[in-house]
Amino acid sequence: MNASGAWIFSLFLGGLAWATCASLETWAHASQDHDLAPRARPNPYGSVKYPSQGAPRVIGFYSAGCIQGASALPLTGATVSSSSLSVAQGTRSLVAEKNFTYQVMRVSRNRYYGHPDLIEAILQIAQASMVAGSNRAGAPLLIGDLSQPRGGPMTYGHASHQSGIDADLWFWDHPEQTVRELTRRERDELPFVSMLGANGLVDPQLFTEARVHKLRVAAQHPRVQRIFVNPAIKSYLCTNLPAQDRSWLSKLRPWGGHDSHFHIRLSCPQDSPDCVAQAPVPEGDGCEELQQKLPSNPPRELPSDSTALPNKTTKVRAMPAACTRVLKLPAARMVPQAQSNTVPPAQGLQNKFIPNDLTPNDSTQKEQ
Repeated sequence: MNASGAWIFSLFLGGLAWATCASLETWAHASQDHDLAPRARPNPYGSVKYPSQGAPRVIGFYSAGCIQGASALPLTGATVSSSSLSVAQGTRSLVAEKNFTYQVMRVSRNRYYGHPDLIEAILQIAQASMVAGSNRAGAPLLIGDLSQPRGGPMTYGHASHQSGIDADLWFWDHPEQTVRELTRRERDELPFVSMLGANGLVDPQLFTEARVHKLRVAAQHPRVQRIFVNPAIKSYLCTNLPAQDRSWLSKLRPWGGHDSHFHIRLSCPQDSPDCVAQAPVPEGDGCEELQQKLPSNPPRELPSDSTALPNKTTKVRAMPAACTRVLKLPAARMVPQAQSNTVPPAQGLQNKFIPNDLTPNDSTQKEQ
């Protein structure tokens, strides 16, 4: 090889070495970035797609438990009303009219499972929320997270919701959700809407009577043990509701966040002896105690009576041994979820679960 060829060959080797070093440096930065990114811990509960076989059974605590034989909440709740009249060509006829009482949000998370008691409670709350009272409009529901197919800890979002008897219900409702089904994209991407203003206080333009009505209906359900709401929301209700309409506030437990949704928690079902119950809520409406804790401009964070909700110091609790067995059970046979599901009214709903202040005539009113 002559001198010219050697020189060209040396340039080639140098360039190859430089490119190799550059590639290695880029790989090293990429690896370093990957190391710095948060890593989800291995979580077998989060990867299970279907509930287990077996009778429904809540196991453990709300923040350290699981569920056997969970039921799926239908993605859309619809009732059929035949009370509307159609007038055409001089004739009058009854027309069946479908009203969507609720729609499940964030469907892609696959967190719409729970104990049958929770599913029934949500159906009943959604139907009762649509009933207008003498001084209030009915309101449909948007449903957030329940539990994973077999419960257990989630990789993000909640420390509780593990045993199939917790659910998040949105305050905000879509203006068209009673007359059409939201698309999957809308369900996954519509943003949360806080009921608080920039000052951390309730905005009455957002926290309307219809949205108070949702909360009241949920609190009056006999299976709901407690409801977590933002401290500012409970403070607002304590200040603005008359004394005779404050008994249901006892179930509202102040907890930071919870300004765009409220979190209902059921009592342990009778068929679940391994369910670990939370202490009952204290007697009274809790307003006096709350006002003693809150400054004039309430913060969004306030210590709660619950040790089962997420906060910066929450530690992962030991899981019951029975939950390991639930993970290993065969999957239940599931009917594929359609975009729309017709949900019949809960049996006996008109007799046993209409808010106390509604008259029989009120119970037949539809949302205007």
